[in-house]
Amino acid sequence: MAHQSLTHMPTITTRQGVAFAAVFALFVGALCLSHEQSTELRPQQPDLTLLPLLQATECHSLSSESRLQHAAQLQQIAAAKMQRAVFVASDGVQAANLLSEASICAQQAGDAAESQRSLSQWRQWVTDLSTQFQSHRLRLALALQTHRTGDALAEVHALRGLLQGSALPADAPLSHFQRWLDAQERQLAAKPKARQ
Repeated sequence: MAHQSLTHMPTITTRQGVAFAAVFALFVGALCLSHEQSTELRPQQPDLTLLPLLQATECHSLSSESRLQHAAQLQQIAAAKMQRAVFVASDGVQAANLLSEASICAQQAGDAAESQRSLSQWRQWVTDLSTQFQSHRLRLALALQTHRTGDALAEVHALRGLLQGSALPADAPLSHFQRWLDAQERQLAAKPKARQ
């Protein structure tokens, strides 16, 4: 059985061929794009996450009783910010921080159920924000690859809105990404807005 008939060779379906071509085209586009941009300004982390902006590290209340009250207040403020996040993206990031702190405060006050409720809300909200962040990043990459300046600028503004007001160390991956977005905005603003 050294020679097999060609009829026994695996076949590639049209769907598989189209999928392969699409992946190959994205790879070639990304490769071409990477040569156009300065190495210094490219975002290096494909797995970049908003998580460092979304986690509180402590409860800002002193007594156990006031911690529970503080947790309830944080829940109310977070709910309002979650509603406004559609209009002001940075409110969504602040809401996640507030939910995280509410969970910590409730836990320190000894109310495990309330802590778990806040934590559960936080997890769902973080999932929503992370999906939003990655979607904007993908749309930005596609707009840059296809030279759609207006679309790219819109995505840069959406991403900057999510990161607005964040205080991160200068060497943090998100800080590098913010600088890259600033550079992209300057480059895109200098281009004509053809090919919308």
